[in-house]
Amino acid sequence: MPFEFKVNNADALAEAIGEMIGKITYFGNVGMPREMSEWQMQDMHRKRAATRRRRWRAHKTSAETIIRPHSRFEVERSRRYQQRLSRRLRSKHKRPSVELVAIEQRHSMRPILRESLYQRFVERMSEAMQETIVWK
Repeated sequence: MPFEFKVNNADALAEAIGEMIGKITYFGNVGMPREMSEWQMQDMHRKRAATRRRRWRAHKTSAETIIRPHSRFEVERSRRYQQRLSRRLRSKHKRPSVELVAIEQRHSMRPILRESLYQRFVERMSEAMQETIVWK
């Protein structure tokens, strides 16, 4: 009892699927990083957005955005200050002390991103996806 299948308009179906794959790839490589950068600049009021994208490898398209709790200048300045201070303390004391441990572990326990900003990000990304990835 063999089964036989016939697909009408197989070329049109293959072309539509190919177009959809192209749209998804375009959104991952261009649309998603652009939307992340715009979100950081408009909603978070950042002067420069830190968005990285990775090329389409092994059927994966990804982009990431870095959210700093403060400006890059403030973070770098603080890091340099802590390095100088730890060098100064190390030169005075030959072995690590309690002061050195206290300097290295200065992290805030508050969340970096407010819930409202995260919700706005989710809304923006879903709107961008609905505009870009559409069956025709």
